[in-house]
Order: sequence, then C-alpha cells, then structure tokens
Amino acid sequence: MQVLDGPGRRLPRRTIGPHGLPLVGILGRTAAGRDLVVYVRHDTGLDWTIVGARPMTAAESAEYDKWEAQQ
Repeated sequence: MQVLDGPGRRLPRRTIGPHGLPLVGILGRTAAGRDLVVYVRHDTGLDWTIVGARPMTAAESAEYDKWEAQQ
C-alpha cells in the first residue's frame, strides 16, 4: 500500500499476467526505500484489485532510478 498510496513516485507499466490477464505493474518504493512492483487489474469504473507484489529486479530498479532522476 505504501507504493500505491505513499508520497513517492510511481511508474506504471502495462503487462500481461498468467493466463493472458491484462495487468498494470506499478514500480515504486516503500517508506523504508524497498523497491517493489505492485500488480493491479482493472475491474470496472475506478475500481482496481491488487493482484500481488514482488521486489523489483536489478534491471527494473535501474530503470526506475533513471526514470525518477528525470522527474
């Protein structure tokens, strides 16, 4: 929730999950500085469901750092 609702910057990326499910991966950091990707799926209207979360890979973390530096 800190990635989705916190004061930090968030980098959304569309992706396809298991079984072809369209998802959005939100790259961001927790208050403690942990790099995470939070996956959400769109339900209806403004409703989204959190599907899961995982640590960023080294490549994702580097991409996020580069993007954040340009903001």
